[in-house]
Amino acid sequence: MREYFAAYYIKNHNAHVKLFEGIDTALATLKSSGQKMGIVTSKNDVGAMRALKHCKIESYFDTIMTIDSTDTHKPNPEPVFKALENLNVKASEAVFVGDSTHDLKAGRAASCFTVAVSWTVFDKDKLNACNPDLWIQTTAEIANLNQRF
Repeated sequence: MREYFAAYYIKNHNAHVKLFEGIDTALATLKSSGQKMGIVTSKNDVGAMRALKHCKIESYFDTIMTIDSTDTHKPNPEPVFKALENLNVKASEAVFVGDSTHDLKAGRAASCFTVAVSWTVFDKDKLNACNPDLWIQTTAEIANLNQRF
């Protein structure tokens, strides 16, 4: 089953992966303002790079933490700590944006300012139970997060 899924995933990846409207603009705005940015994902190295390259956003990120990067994974904060170390950023100065409980728990455990996004497939009540510091409703709001610090 694992081999079948891997073959299907590779064959069909690009047909199912796309950017949310406005994400590229928000990332460009943050990058041009000098913000350091990283990703902490549950994808492996190959899957993460496939998605980033397909969406043409890999150049925005200064560090990418995948499931291959650390021994423990979200919701454990270890990959967040490693990303912060790579970025040379203190947790108290970091904004961690997520769409899942694992994201919000990892960001909170690392002492980052946590932001939940409304455009998620995950149960919003469960995300809300993670007590994010902020909810955002649109991708355009991501570009304004650098003004919080």
